[in-house]
This record gives sequence, C-alpha cells and structure tokens, in this order.
Amino acid sequence: MITLLSASWLFRRSFLVPVLGMGLSLSLVSISHADHLILTNGGVVRGTIEQPDDEADGAAVVGPEIYRIRTLTGNLLAISAVDVEDVVYQPAAVEEYEIKALRAPQTAAAQWELAEWARKQELFPQWKAQIEAVLALDKDHVAAQQALTRADIAVRKQERDELMLSRGMVKYRGRYISEREKELIDEIAAERERREEWRKKVKLWRGWLTHRTATYQQKGLAALREIDSPDAIPALEKYLQQESGDNFRLLLVEILPNIDDEAAILKLIEMSLFDSSLEVRKNAFNSLPPEQLEFVTSQYVRQLKHADNTVVRRAGAFLGEIGDIRVVPYLIDALVTTHTYQVSVPVQKQTYSVGSRGPLLPPQIEYQLRTGQLPFGVIIDDSNIVAPPPQTKLVNVNRDQQNAEVLASLQKLTDQNFQFDELQWRNWWNSVRDGKIPPPNSQNS
Repeated sequence: MITLLSASWLFRRSFLVPVLGMGLSLSLVSISHADHLILTNGGVVRGTIEQPDDEADGAAVVGPEIYRIRTLTGNLLAISAVDVEDVVYQPAAVEEYEIKALRAPQTAAAQWELAEWARKQELFPQWKAQIEAVLALDKDHVAAQQALTRADIAVRKQERDELMLSRGMVKYRGRYISEREKELIDEIAAERERREEWRKKVKLWRGWLTHRTATYQQKGLAALREIDSPDAIPALEKYLQQESGDNFRLLLVEILPNIDDEAAILKLIEMSLFDSSLEVRKNAFNSLPPEQLEFVTSQYVRQLKHADNTVVRRAGAFLGEIGDIRVVPYLIDALVTTHTYQVSVPVQKQTYSVGSRGPLLPPQIEYQLRTGQLPFGVIIDDSNIVAPPPQTKLVNVNRDQQNAEVLASLQKLTDQNFQFDELQWRNWWNSVRDGKIPPPNSQNS
C-alpha cells in the first residue's frame, strides 16, 4: 500500500491520505533525490528516504514496516514494506548523472563533457564509463586516451575503499585501520591534549611556589594540592620530582595519594625506592593506599630482582614493613643476589725491543759517540721526564652480595634466623607449607 503524507503533515501531523493502490507503478525523477524504492510490481519510486521520527505523532502508523520517501513535489509517500522489492541508497550526484546520461547527445564532445562532470563529482566508475563511450565514438580522442588509465586507477582505488569500509575499516592518514584502532588513536590524542593542558597549569603553579609574594606562593601550593587527575602526573614529575630540593618532591608525595589511579601508586613506589632522600622515600612508602596492599606488595616483590643492589635491599625492607608472610619464598631467593659492576683494571701491554734497551739519543749525539768525538761518554738526565699514566679499561665483574635488609625482614616475618643459609630457609619454609611445623606467630595473610 502507498500512502501520501501531505507537506502540512510535517507540521500538523494530523492525517494520512491514501492515494495509490498496490497495482500502481510510480516513477518520480529529480536530480536532487537519489534513493530508489523498487516495487514488487516493477515500478520505481525515486526520492529521499527519510528515517521515522519516533517522537512524532503518527509514529504508530508510519513504523518500521513503512518506508517514507519524499518526492520532487515535496510530498511524503508512505509505502508498505510488503510492496517493496528492493531499496537502493545512492548519492544525489549519481541520480543527476543518470539523468544527464539519458539526455546527453551521442557525440564525442557531449560524452566527454559528461565525463569531465563525473570526474569533478568523484563518480569514478561513471567517469570511466563515459571515457569508454567517448573512445567508442572517437577512438583517436587524445584526452580520453590519456584519461582512461587515470580513471581505471581511480575506480580500482574506490573499489578497494568500498571493500575496506565493508569490512569495518576506516581510513586514517592514508591507510586503513580498524574502528577500534581509530578509537584508540583518538583516545591517545585526547589524552595528549589533556596532559598538555595540565603541563601548562602545573608549570604556572610551580612558578608561583618561588614567587616573591607570599600570596602567590599560597595560591600555587593550594592549586597543586587540589590536583586529582592522572593526566597531571607527567607534569608533576617534570616540575616537582625532577627538582633537586627535597621540599618539591615531598610536595609531590603529598599530592599523589589524591589521584585515584594505578599510575600514582607506581610513582609513589618508584620514589620510595629510587629517591636520593631518605625522608622522601619513607614518606612515599607511608603514603601508599592500604586498600591497594596486594598490588603494592607485588610491585615490591618484582624489585627484589632489580639490577641495582640498593633497590633490592630497599624493597626487601619495605616488604618486611608490609608484613605479608606470603612473600617469604621471594625474600629467601633475595638473601644473596648477584650484581654486575664495572671496575677499572690496567691494560696489559705486550712490548717488543730490538738491540739495546737504553734510551734513544738525539741523532747528533749518537753520531759523535760512534765517531769517538765523545770519548768519555754522555750522562742522560731523565729526571724531568714524566711517565705517562697507566692505561686502564672497564670490565664487568659479577659479585654475590648478602642483603642484610632482606634477612631482617625474614626474621621479622618468621621469628627464625638461619642467617644467609638459603638451604635451611627453604627447608624450614617447605615444612611450614606442608604443615609439618606451625606457621610463625607474625603471619599476616
């Protein structure tokens, strides 16, 4: 069934007027309307298919089973889906091309003019078809011969574009990527933009901290203490953590707990292990959120294998402070760790000499001695000759180091003391694990 919705319906939305029966074939052509409804009786309705407005009155009548298409005259037709064989959506330029193609004279000049129009509209398949039509009428048409290759390339490129789009790919900077990858790129770009905004703010507030006016100092301090965004962490690292003064890094330790993000916790752990100030390290450890104890413990356990022995000892000490008995096997493994150091050693030179081992003499002195002009010889004073410094080179040396802080944490957690005997520690832990001996009283699981 085909129903006509008058133009006034769009404003008053008051009635539907049936105008055509199912057996009627309707064909309305307009260069501005591109969509087609191919009817089951062979007819074609051309126009612009509109999406139903669920909030409009009459939505119950014009529902998903009804196609709405606006014709050249401005009328809105409602056609039952039962009467529709196929639906064709296409750009308005394609519709205009079809009309121009029907009206264009069958001459090389007219067909070439239409080909150029199709090219400017980026209708590449139609462009190629028109070029072929020109060559069919005039095989010596030079411009058409030159354009045919370009048109063929454009068509293949468009076909590839359509194929990639059908696979859910999107074009980004000249290449196709998945929609998810594009979303990630957009997210990264948005994050970069947010971080840049924070960089400007933190730089300004950091400058206020050293302003000559106390008011600005207080404003800068208050603004920094209110930061709670993880996007501000890179800026805080640049303008506070990298400062040589302990007060700036202590301020960073004070700010980070306000940021509810894993990156803030990792930054506190980093500062507790690597900062040069003991006060900063202790404050960073004490500022770690108790509700994230599992995550914090796992991070310190990882640092027991760090290449720097100082970091290993600090991580072992903090694990003892946390007091989780489950880290005992990892502490046993870290009682004695091997680290690589670079040491300077002298370079062993291989020297070869021929003839006399004495010092070399100036040529004229050597000549006078050989000719007997210096019968009493010569005395060589080499007291002013400065010997060159010995040459050295750096070599890597592996050293096993006993970690007293790790041992202290083991003693604290287990109430045992097997010194640095890893075998005894493992045997004891295996007995606890197998239930052969009771666990230590300091267990904190």
